[in-house]
Amino acid sequence: MRFQAKTFSLIALAFAVSSIPAAAQFPTGRFGKDGVEIRVSYSLQVPLKDDKEETQTEAMEQGRRMLYDMSAKECDMILSAIAKSCRLEGLNIQSNVQRNTRSREMPDTLNLSANARFRIELKPAEKPKDEKAESGEKTESEKADTENAKPDAASGETPESPSP
Repeated sequence: MRFQAKTFSLIALAFAVSSIPAAAQFPTGRFGKDGVEIRVSYSLQVPLKDDKEETQTEAMEQGRRMLYDMSAKECDMILSAIAKSCRLEGLNIQSNVQRNTRSREMPDTLNLSANARFRIELKPAEKPKDEKAESGEKTESEKADTENAKPDAASGETPESPSP
């Protein structure tokens, strides 16, 4: 019986245990002023259709491919959230089959896990509102308010400014 990729994908998604971003480890000398190392762990459990070696081998290959894809897409997520640059520096994938010795009715399970290590450069931090007020800079919301204010056609005043 051939193990189908579609079946594997649906089962893997249904039994995905976690994709947990690990805590970011803060800058060290080798990463520079704004450099940060981020480690992410992924874990999947997939029930196997049978205990044939061919089924297990194909499931392991499909599972590793899924973990490679997940780690490749991780930089996109990191870039959209906190980084201005991102590079995958290391990836470690483990897989093993958990035999169900208690009941033949329950299938064996393929366990897959991966640990990915990324090097990123953080986006510049925005100044707190208090610092902006002291320096005379407008906050982002103040800039938006100014841009959205339209002069009143009759008086030439903006809606926020009362008449003298």
